[in-house]
Amino acid sequence: MFSSLRIHTKLDAIFSREVDGDIQHVRANFTTRPQVVHGSRVIDINGIVDNLNEQIDNWNSRGSGFTIERISHLVLCITKYVPLK
Repeated sequence: MFSSLRIHTKLDAIFSREVDGDIQHVRANFTTRPQVVHGSRVIDINGIVDNLNEQIDNWNSRGSGFTIERISHLVLCITKYVPLK
C-alpha cells in the first residue's frame, strides 16, 4: 500500500537596513502550510516558493525598510501521513 507524505518548509532569513549610518540585522522565520503528497498528487514546488515570497513581501510591507540579506536556514520537513479513519 502506498502511503502519503506530508511536506512543509521552514525558512530562516536575515534582513538588514541602514539607520543613522549603522546596519541593523534581524532574523525572521517563515513556515509554509503542509502539503499532502501521494501517487496522484506531486509536491508543488512553485506553490512553496510563491507562499514564501508572499510571506516575505507581507513582512516587508509593514514599512520597516528591511531588505532580505540572505537565507540562513531552509528545512524541508517530510513526514509519513496517515489520515484518521
